[in-house]
Amino acid sequence: MSLFLYALSFVLNFNSNNLMIQRIQSLYLFLAIVLMVLTFVFPVWGFTVNGNTSLLYNYGIDTQQPGFSAPFLYPIVLCITAILTIGLYGWAFCSFKKLGRAALLTVFALLATVGFLVILGLVVYDLQSAQSLSGNILQVGALVPVIAFVFGCLAFRAIRRDQALLRSADRIR
Repeated sequence: MSLFLYALSFVLNFNSNNLMIQRIQSLYLFLAIVLMVLTFVFPVWGFTVNGNTSLLYNYGIDTQQPGFSAPFLYPIVLCITAILTIGLYGWAFCSFKKLGRAALLTVFALLATVGFLVILGLVVYDLQSAQSLSGNILQVGALVPVIAFVFGCLAFRAIRRDQALLRSADRIR
């Protein structure tokens, strides 16, 4: 545990050519990026087809069922939405000097995260109604975007706090 805390303190205090994380919203955005990348690692949904368990990933469906046919478009739409969300969070992370742009990009990233979750729900609903699926099992990959959404909300709140602080400092001058 102490090794983890040491590594975390090293990352947060890393100072090479002015590349130090200075604000908490950068940490929140970084965690949201990492969590959205983890949606490509973990399955987002599990279901049973005739006794065989299948897993839905962002990039495809892993099944042992011969003859199982799922539309090819579902994983593509999930993958594109996840990449868009990662890109928006990343762009907001890199826009730390322009807080207005970072706030706007964070809002768009939050909307993209909600869009990802809505599309995931539609895909699961359509697969369930089109195929004879039973035993729908929520997987870790479906919960990770929810946690990323929470970190995105925290980042937006921290960006707004910084904007208010800068406005009050400008009034003092």
